[in-house]
Amino acid sequence: MQNESADFQVMTGFVSVNFKESEDLNTVCSRMAGYNAERFEAVALRFYSGDETIITIFAKDKLKEGATAHLPVHKFKVPCSLSDFFREIKQLNFTISNSKYDMWDMEVVNK
Repeated sequence: MQNESADFQVMTGFVSVNFKESEDLNTVCSRMAGYNAERFEAVALRFYSGDETIITIFAKDKLKEGATAHLPVHKFKVPCSLSDFFREIKQLNFTISNSKYDMWDMEVVNK
């Protein structure tokens, strides 16, 4: 049975992250997942925290670049604690909203 409560919503939004000085996405991801940064290039990072905390890294294999309509990636799942993940981050900023309104339509009127 699905939860029909009006209080249950999936919030969507946007996140921006700055890593520590001289660190980029591929450097951080290769260290966390243990892959060779010369061979793989991180293209996306998924952060999940619930019953457990998992970082999923999607990385392009530079040796297997082909002519396809899609971007083939390897998936690396890394169990990670919240504190370990946040040690990699210099700054984190995120905004979430409910699904009733488009965030891009907002205008702050009390500046």
